[in-house]
Parts: sequence; structure tokens; C-alpha cells
Amino acid sequence: MATFNQQTAVSEMIRSGGCPDELDEKRKSKAEYQKQRDLEEQRKAGTAPAMVDVDTGRDINPHIPQFISQNPWYVPSSGPTLKHQRPHPERQTDIAEVDQWYARGVTGKRATKWRKGACENCGAMGHKERDCFERPRKKKARFTNRDIAGDDIQAPELSLGFDAKRDRWNGYDPKAHEDTIEQYKQTEELRRLHREQQIKDGELEPPEENEDEDKYADDADMAGVSVDMDSRTRITVRNLRIREDTAKYLYNLDPNGPHYDPKSRSMRENPFAGVPGKEKEAAKFSGENFVRYTGEVVDANEAQVFAWNARCQGVDVHALAEPTKLEQYKRDFEQQKEKSKKEHMEKLLETYGGREHLEAPSKELLMAQTENYVEYSRTGSVIKGQEKSSVKSRFDEDVYPGNHSSVWGSYWEDGKWGYRCCRATLKNAYCTQSGMRDGPIEMVSRLDVEWSAKLVLSSDSHQSNIFSIRFFFLLLEWAVHGVPWIIGTVWAACRSFHFNYPAHEQRRACILVFGIFLDLLITGILKLSFRRPRPPYNKGNDQIFDAPVADKFSFPSGHSSRSAMLAVLGFALIQPQDLLLKAALFAYPVVLGR
Repeated sequence: MATFNQQTAVSEMIRSGGCPDELDEKRKSKAEYQKQRDLEEQRKAGTAPAMVDVDTGRDINPHIPQFISQNPWYVPSSGPTLKHQRPHPERQTDIAEVDQWYARGVTGKRATKWRKGACENCGAMGHKERDCFERPRKKKARFTNRDIAGDDIQAPELSLGFDAKRDRWNGYDPKAHEDTIEQYKQTEELRRLHREQQIKDGELEPPEENEDEDKYADDADMAGVSVDMDSRTRITVRNLRIREDTAKYLYNLDPNGPHYDPKSRSMRENPFAGVPGKEKEAAKFSGENFVRYTGEVVDANEAQVFAWNARCQGVDVHALAEPTKLEQYKRDFEQQKEKSKKEHMEKLLETYGGREHLEAPSKELLMAQTENYVEYSRTGSVIKGQEKSSVKSRFDEDVYPGNHSSVWGSYWEDGKWGYRCCRATLKNAYCTQSGMRDGPIEMVSRLDVEWSAKLVLSSDSHQSNIFSIRFFFLLLEWAVHGVPWIIGTVWAACRSFHFNYPAHEQRRACILVFGIFLDLLITGILKLSFRRPRPPYNKGNDQIFDAPVADKFSFPSGHSSRSAMLAVLGFALIQPQDLLLKAALFAYPVVLGR
């Protein structure tokens, strides 16, 4: 900056009443501009004195550009100055000093009487009763004027800087550490007095005055020696091992030995290679070449080579900048390469053949030789060598204790395991075969199953293509099924009420509907009570509908009760067929295996 141009504010122009053209500086000539530029160059070179700030009296650096040093029109000045570049004091934030901090554990003065605006509970100024930290008093300080608490100190609003907010020692008083030092001094003094008293009593020996203090310093400089510098327990102790590992470049001092790279601190080759008598040392360190071929080093090197080849092909990928992208590219490339290789192999096999040579049997089958040891008998059976290992459990297998002919756990009854031979549920029971004797109920059940099976099998064996006994009984079963009876009786009852049938017919239809539902309810309860299982030869695929729970069991059958209703209602006029129908209804559940 070489010159200073006076800037006049618009308000000053209006106040002075002058014309802007008169107040502005006259246009300079070419010679004046050249003179101004020469003066600026001289000030930069140091041959001419620099301009002086009219506010501070300091020199203004001539290398400052004019657009920075020239004051704007809204900051008037009588001469050259950099005041407009300085921070304005009225706009600066007052940062708290180091010694300014929040008061901790300090209270204000204590009043003798309760004051208006104070806490009614403790009498302190600065908070209300609802914000009081003291326990609620039985008699508040407002009425007793006793034990008035100290007033609260209003915490100052400190404006902390970045470092002050994060200063862990901010607000710490170093004088507080003097109490700790004083405690240690008192402890040390008591320890000294106690030691002197022990020496006087003969419990301790006095320390030697002429002991050489330098030998401990000499021992401390020795490698592998630990010196306890405590005056009470000065003992020189040699460690279990020397904590100095020989540098790898000092193993072999031969100038023509393995190369050591100080930049990477690595010695790739074995420094003891070709040196006789260094077998023990070679066991400790045999070079660092193994690091280059272990772990994921090989994969990393392959990825780097793949990245170089990819960049040569125009693919923008970098091993260090984009490792995930490189890994994905490499995986896709390997999959595509393997796929292309398989397609090429298939194409060659289709063109020239020879697939059978790729699927050749193993050498054991071709040469009939194997390394497995097998012993054969004269007849060719295997004696030893190819036994199949049996699966063993922690329980004894094929063991029949107590004269039993079956194993434990072959019988189950009422939640207990037992033996099937005698049906004993005690594991240590002796088998007497008495449990196999059937009771009356068991005998009836067994006879029921046997006779029913014989009837069903015999009826199935006498079937013909023209007339089928089973089909006749199925028609009869479908006729007395609960679903069509429910639909028919409900429809009949609704029809009787809709067409205003006589009262006795309406009553009969309602009784029939009630009887059907009562029959279904009683039959379901009896089935769940007796729980007679269905025979194993029951062909359930020819049943039109099964109830969810009740039809899992066989006795009693609801078809019989509905067939009785059918016989009473529909066949009352045909007496000979009534007996035949009853016999058929009695026989069909047995024949069908229901």
C-alpha cells in the first residue's frame, strides 16, 4: 500500500451540504499515478519510509494489499489505519479467567430472623420451599426463627473457551494438596520415631555408617541386575533372564552375510545359513521369509497382482483405496473363469468324446488291491478286517435280567415303562409270566378285535364285481349318518312351521331335532369315556365326515341309534323289513370295521 485515499461518509456529505463532486478527489494525471506506483515500490523495497497508523503509531506493512488496508466509507478515518481490520471490543465475548470458577460447598451469610422471600422450611434466600434440599421440618423456620440456613450463592455465568470446557483440572486449588503433603510428613515422622524406639529396644540393628554407596550405582549399570534403592531393604538381585534380545543384524557379522534392510527392519534370509556350530542359535531365529508365505499374505499378493492387471485392462480399481471393490471384482472374475473353463471342457467332450475316461473307477477297483488288512476263511468269508462298528449307547443292550424274555422298556402302561413278557413295571422284578394272563375286560377286548377282523376279512374276500356287500353297508352308513339327519330334521322342522302343519306334527319335528342333537352329545361323551380304539383294518377313506375328536374312537356308534329312529319312524308299516333292517344295522359297523 503506497497511498491513502480519504473516504467520506454520505451522512457527512449531507451534513456539510457539499456536492459529492466537490468533495471527491480530483482525477489524477498519468504522471501522478506513475509517481504513486514508484513510491509503492520504494516502500516495498525498504528505501522509503512506510506509512504510519494514525491510531496506534505503528508502521503499516507496505506489502498489505490496498483493498485490505483501505478503510471503507462507513468506517471514517483521518489517515491511514488498520483499525477496521482489528476486532471490535464491543463485539468480543468475555472469556472467563483461570481463577474464575464456580463456588463449591460455600454458603452465604446466615440470618437471625426469617426474611420475606426466603425458604419457609430452612429460611435461606435463593430458593423456594418446594426446591429446598433439607428435610421438611415439623416446625418451619418461618414460624420459629431458629436454625436459619445460610443463603444460597448465585453461580456466576462463566463464558468458557474450548480448552476451559475440557480442562479436567479447572477449578482445582493447588493449596488443597498441601494437606496431603502434611499428612505424609507426619506419617514419615512417626515412622522415624518408631524405628528409633525399636533400635533402642534392640529389636533392630542400627544402619552402617561406612557403607559404600557407589557400589549400588555400579551394580545398577550392569545388564540384568535389579537394584532396590530403598535404604531399608537394599538387596542386589539378579533377574531370572537377561532382558536384552540380540539384534538380528548382530547374529552374523560377516560383511557378505544376509542383507539387513534398516528401513523395514527386516532380515529375510537365515543369518546362520552355512555357519557351522550355530544350530542352537538358528533355532531361535531363522530369517523372516516365512512371513511372506503364511497367513493371508499370498491372498493379498494375488489381489495386488489382480488389481495391476485390471488397471491395465482399463478397470478403475485400487488394492489399498478400494479393497472391498477389489475383492468383489476378484471373486466375480474367478467365478466367471471357472464357469468358462467348465463350458470349454463340456464343448471339447461333446466334440471329441472321452467322458468315460474322466469318470474312471478308483485304483482299488482296477487293481483289486488295497492297504486295508482283511482275513478270509477257506470259504471266502471275512474273518477279520471289515467288521461294521455297532452303534453303542450308554445303556446295556440285549440284556435279559431276572428270567425276562424281553428288554426293559418294551412295555408301556399308565406312564410307566416295563417288560413286555410279564408286564412288570419294576426294573428289578423277577419274571413269572403271570402278567400275561388277561382279565375279563382284556379278554373281551381281544376277542372283539379277533372276531371283528375275521368278519371284515371274510366279507372282503367274498366281494364280487356285480354285488358288493361292503358297498351295501356303506350306503346304509351314509343313510344314517349324522350330517344328513341334522340337515333333514332341521329342514322338516322349518317346513312344518312355515306351512302351518298341525301342532302334533310340529311337536314331533322339534322332538326329532332335539333327539338328533342329544344323540350326538351322548354318543360323543360315551366315546370319550370308553375310548375304544378303531381297529387297524378300518378303512377311513370311505367315510364322508369325521368329528374332530369323538370319531377317533369306535364305541358306541351313533349310526345305530339313528337307525333305530329310522326303523321306528319310517318302517313302522313294513314289519318284515324292520327286523332285517335291524340286523343289517347291527352287522354293518362290524363288517366295515368301525
